[in-house]
Amino acid sequence: MNKRKLPKFNISCKACLIASFALLVLAVLTQIVVTNSVSLKGNELAQLQDRKALLTKDISRLAYEDSNLSSLSYLEVEAKNLGFVEMTGRIYSAGTFEGSSVAVASY
Repeated sequence: MNKRKLPKFNISCKACLIASFALLVLAVLTQIVVTNSVSLKGNELAQLQDRKALLTKDISRLAYEDSNLSSLSYLEVEAKNLGFVEMTGRIYSAGTFEGSSVAVASY
């Protein structure tokens, strides 16, 4: 039988203990850094979601105001307040000339 001889390493038990302890400390520190960064991102995400909800609420309110301000009943009231009077005659279109149209009012 041919026996191969493996090279012997002269690593003391104390050196293995120090290396193991260093790896443990490195692993714990890495875990702390990763956990801290993830929790900060979660907090930032919650703040962004709150801001998004607030902006969505503002958009809805502005859309409601826009629909109210552009309604025909509101425009009629504002026109009367500004002194406009209701038309009693008809408006006739006199055709177009190079993209512009002319309207003629009949009283």
